[in-house]
Amino acid sequence: MISIKSILEEISKHKKILIGANLVAILSTMLTIPVPLLIPLLIDEIILGKGGTITHTIDHYLTIGSPEYYILTVLLITLFLKAISLLLNLLHIRLFTKISKEVTYVIRKQLLNHLQTVSMSEYDMLGSGAVSAKVITDVDTVDKFVASSVGEIVVELLTLISISLVILYLNWQLALVILFLNPLVMSFYLHVFRKVAKIKKKENKAIEIFQNSLTESLELYNQIRVQNREAYFLNDIDNKAKEIRDRGYQFGLKSEMALEFSRMLIMYSHDIFRSMGILMVLLGLLTIGKMLAIFAYAWIIMRPVDKLMNFM
Repeated sequence: MISIKSILEEISKHKKILIGANLVAILSTMLTIPVPLLIPLLIDEIILGKGGTITHTIDHYLTIGSPEYYILTVLLITLFLKAISLLLNLLHIRLFTKISKEVTYVIRKQLLNHLQTVSMSEYDMLGSGAVSAKVITDVDTVDKFVASSVGEIVVELLTLISISLVILYLNWQLALVILFLNPLVMSFYLHVFRKVAKIKKKENKAIEIFQNSLTESLELYNQIRVQNREAYFLNDIDNKAKEIRDRGYQFGLKSEMALEFSRMLIMYSHDIFRSMGILMVLLGLLTIGKMLAIFAYAWIIMRPVDKLMNFM
């Protein structure tokens, strides 16, 4: 039987590619995380004249002494890190796409081999439409799950953890605010999504019934025309198509409403976050450069949170 467990077991068979993809993801995350911190800290070190790690590190390797060259050097480093990170992300996508295609091929092969052991009575009960739906549509869903969800979940989880650690280092009070509010939003979304998932199951069932009826009607269409019953069969298929429309409308509407409302809550939490950051600068508890860096991280953290919400 094909299940989530069997799919994960099949993925685990590609250990070398899997380990390589995860190492690439870790390296990409390590290169990406410092980027939003570099330019904002120059405000404290150059404009406010406080000095710091960035200018001292540049002075250790290069004798510059000019603010313009500090800015240019940091800009070039930022562009270089982003370019390397992009190449690593493309390599990561390539590796996981290779795994997903191998896994879906094995699943299709198992399904086709299983057809040899299925009795004719069981096959007639399922219908050719249901069988083709499982071999084509359902396996394509697994393909997307492995390539996108499983592939991205590692990167997004690493990004979320890394950003959380950086924000905690910069200012633990602000970090606790954003790290406390985002899980609340996620828990709300998951609660709503469990209800929406039931509607999605009904939609998938309606599609399977429609496909089965359509396939069987087309296979027997000559006999149906001879008996002048095409109007009855086409009307029956039309009713099933309307059911798909209604189920799809319910799922699309409710899922989008839940997702948009969750995103709005995230934006609210970030507004609170930014307001507290400005207040801390006013009270002298945070520098302007660190505040801008935290704001940048607060915006970047939305992507992994959003991806994790969709995955769950």
